[in-house]
Amino acid sequence: MNVHLPDRKQCPLGLLQGYASGTKKFVSKDDIKGYNIPTWPELAVTKLWPAVRGDPVFKHYFPDKYAKGKVPEREFFWGILFAVKPGYAKKLVSDALELRAASCMDELGNDRAKKMTIAPEILQKMIDAPYFLGKFQVHSCSQATFGQISHPDQHVDKEASLEEA
Repeated sequence: MNVHLPDRKQCPLGLLQGYASGTKKFVSKDDIKGYNIPTWPELAVTKLWPAVRGDPVFKHYFPDKYAKGKVPEREFFWGILFAVKPGYAKKLVSDALELRAASCMDELGNDRAKKMTIAPEILQKMIDAPYFLGKFQVHSCSQATFGQISHPDQHVDKEASLEEA
């Protein structure tokens, strides 16, 4: 029989006895379609376990008790979720993705605060100074390298700045 079980070290005897007596349900590995869960804190088993533990459908697939501070193994947990309620599992992942996308958009919206302005005289000093790439390599930055950088209040013609260099 090809049964989806937790790791041997985390498979309590009570769960195996429940399978044998018929009080616990099990899932065949064939019933679990391929899934890929990102390892994001929003999708951590420790965060989701309190909601899943009390669900009347899911409680038949997990052990009745875990030791204090213990939760189901990640692969076992997500395998059960995708086999029993695939729509619910996909919704959890999509909600986490939307949350992350929204937070990224917020960060991009505040992008102006993350920009740095360099005064032209400081920029020139940076260009003139050697840059040490490694123990024996010295790279001297040229104006052609920084031809695209300009003061925010000035418009610099790229061709003109390259000709000057």
